Amino acid sequence: MGVPLFCLVFCLGSSDDERRTVFREFFSGQLSVADVETIRDATNRAWVLGNDRFRETIEALSGRRSSPS
Repeated sequence: MGVPLFCLVFCLGSSDDERRTVFREFFSGQLSVADVETIRDATNRAWVLGNDRFRETIEALSGRRSSPS
């Protein structure tokens, strides 16, 4: 099931202001053009992003190729 998102939010800081600041900082960075292209390509081709172990696990569970290589 996992941990509910609202529980994770409280790990960002001890006050609302601190949590807000940390959350904004997390999203203030910009992805590189290469990263955006990688994400877009994987999304359009239904490939999995992650390390080799993760991709191999997804391939084993789904029974289909999860990346170009």
